[in-house]
Amino acid sequence: MLQIQYIDKRRYKQLHNYAPFSLVWLKTCIIIDGLVHLLSRPLLEVFDKSYYITVSYEECKRRRSTRQYTVPDPPGLFDGHVWPMSLKHRREMESSGLNIGMLQLVFFYLFILANALGILV
Repeated sequence: MLQIQYIDKRRYKQLHNYAPFSLVWLKTCIIIDGLVHLLSRPLLEVFDKSYYITVSYEECKRRRSTRQYTVPDPPGLFDGHVWPMSLKHRREMESSGLNIGMLQLVFFYLFILANALGILV
């Protein structure tokens, strides 16, 4: 397990005040899972860098189908709602003019590994 060497407490408190999302700590990198933060200017001001991770339709559908929900997805939910909303949010993010990088999922994993090893700043 990697140890955190430095946390800007002011920034962490700002992050903590926002909507629910998952945090994974990697050395000097905080990974926030969720789309809400990408369209929030006040929240984006807290981050040094933000990335939108893309995944193919096939991979997204495969992952969604393996999740275990208390109430299972009704038939057609993925194609009728989940995937179209994903595309809608991506278009909104791309046209927002905000400074958000795009990474394909495989490159994201390489980015995280490089950051953890201290190769990236």
